[in-house]
Amino acid sequence: MREYPFAQRTLPAVLADKVRLHGDRLFLLGDRSLSYVDLYERIRRFAGGLGRLGVRAGDRVVLMLPNIPEMLIGSFGAIWAGALEVPVNTAYRGSILAYVLNDCRAEVIVIHAEYLDRLAEIADQLGHLRTVVVVGAAAPQNTMPR
Repeated sequence: MREYPFAQRTLPAVLADKVRLHGDRLFLLGDRSLSYVDLYERIRRFAGGLGRLGVRAGDRVVLMLPNIPEMLIGSFGAIWAGALEVPVNTAYRGSILAYVLNDCRAEVIVIHAEYLDRLAEIADQLGHLRTVVVVGAAAPQNTMPR
């Protein structure tokens, strides 16, 4: 990071520079490989989507995702949007999950479809959560009864 002037040590600036330098080179290898350009665009789109959901600087965005590319995209995208990223252990359920979600006062959760049942179990205990973004299999029509 020292090669960047202090004012340019921001995630958007550093990512833009890495895209300029590495472009189509692979950033992430695996079942779903991503180039620097692909990653950059997905992060930008995710951050924009958070903005359209009403997420503002300082808001908390919970990420309850396994080790998949969307975890990195969600983390960087939340930071890009100025939100505070709150990663949640995917083993949490019941009262500990409710405690974490309420304690951080998150209004948005990005959750993998395989964990939706855990969220549904505590839906009536969540005072701040207003938006559920589901990654993975298609989401049921009404994941948060209110």
